[in-house]
Amino acid sequence: MFGSPKHISHDIGDVLVNRVTSLPFKIVEMITLNDIPHVRLRCQAPWDNSTKTIAFSALELTFRIPTGEDADLVPAT
Repeated sequence: MFGSPKHISHDIGDVLVNRVTSLPFKIVEMITLNDIPHVRLRCQAPWDNSTKTIAFSALELTFRIPTGEDADLVPAT
C-alpha cells in the first residue's frame, strides 16, 4: 500500500549494492542531519574509496542487499 511504513533494518557494517552502478557500499556511520536519520556509505570497489551520505529512508530506493548470485559482488573483508 502506498505510504505504508516500512521497517528497514540496516546496521553499520552492512554492504549494499548501488542499483545503478552495481558497486558495493558499506555502511560506516549512522548520523542525524536536520533531525533526519542518515547513513554514511563508503565504496568497497578496489579502485574507488569514495563516500556518500544519504537519508536512511532513501536506502531502499538507491541500494539493495546482495542475495544469491549477487552475493559474489561483495568483497570478503
